[in-house]
Amino acid sequence: MKRNLTITLCLAFCAMLSAEGTPNQKKFIRGNLAEKTVAVREASEYEAAELSRNAIQFAINYREILGKDRDLSALAVAGVLSLPSAYVKSLSAEEKTAVSSDFYKLYTLFSDETLKIAVLNRLSLLQLPGAEFASLLNKYVQGSDFHSASQAMNTAVFSTLGVIGGKESFPILFDCLERQEYASYNTEIKNAVIQLMEKSESEVIAFIQNGTPQQCRNLFDLCVKNEKNSSKFKADIAENVLSRTIYIVENSSTADEQLLMLQAEAYNLLAEQKWTRASKKVIQFYDFSKKLYEEKKLSDALFSDIIAKLPDIAPLDCVSVLSSYLHQINRAKETETNVPADAVILSIIRSLGAIGDKNAFDSLLSVTYYNYSDSVIKAARDALAGLKW
Repeated sequence: MKRNLTITLCLAFCAMLSAEGTPNQKKFIRGNLAEKTVAVREASEYEAAELSRNAIQFAINYREILGKDRDLSALAVAGVLSLPSAYVKSLSAEEKTAVSSDFYKLYTLFSDETLKIAVLNRLSLLQLPGAEFASLLNKYVQGSDFHSASQAMNTAVFSTLGVIGGKESFPILFDCLERQEYASYNTEIKNAVIQLMEKSESEVIAFIQNGTPQQCRNLFDLCVKNEKNSSKFKADIAENVLSRTIYIVENSSTADEQLLMLQAEAYNLLAEQKWTRASKKVIQFYDFSKKLYEEKKLSDALFSDIIAKLPDIAPLDCVSVLSSYLHQINRAKETETNVPADAVILSIIRSLGAIGDKNAFDSLLSVTYYNYSDSVIKAARDALAGLKW
């Protein structure tokens, strides 16, 4: 009987100790600011969530009274950095919004950059709701405070916007990328722009549709070099870049080599993706390229390559234009005037053969009646044999 009573008393005493709280919990309640900070930093996995949230709330509640107290800032930093990822991940959407709201209060109440950087880094890492933050950071990047802040602070801002930024952030960041005063943050801004591109597709396309050649080049490169971007997004961007560059070249006095290279890269991407949605635009590009070729502004090799890839993007629409061009070449062959290189003729014939549309029959058959090279005659016969009837 006495033994059972002793066991019961022992269990009750242990329960009482447990109910009183852990040493770190007691240290947090009884201690000064420095001791509270130590308690948060030394908290076990079991205690960390509670003590971190308490530290954050304490800092928010007493900021106005204590002012710019370094120890209060240190406590807030400890609370932010010690908040467990697993705990946050387990929260509901509403609870995560509440945590984000507390982070926002810390960021706006305190001027300490160490705390601000900690808040931004953890906000991104914990994948907390960030619409309110994004709006604040957008204004910050465009304001005067940005230029008086530290490199570490501004780097954290750009990195965070890359994660939480929305459609409003993209044009602001892209503008920064082009301005000299932000040059020291070029890498961080590029990374942020890359992360935001796909969810800001309408804004990206708007830039391209009104952009300079250099802007088109920058956006195309940033899009294509990001492996996380979907194939559809890359093709959409390539189609718009192709359209814009055609317009620029057609409305300029010269065909800039760099611009023609960008066109070729955009066109090649469309061919790789077999982006048939761009069929009409690609036929326009073919007509444009044919004009440049006939003006001696495009090489045999480049024009041949453009023709060779037409079946990948415009398999139906290109039959009539290629057949028509082959008829034109056949007529030119009669007088041996302005006849394209064999490489171009072979590319036309092989493209028509690859499609196999019977509407190409007349133009292909006509090739066999003229004094072409053996390789051209053979290619025409091979193409004829493969036509679908």
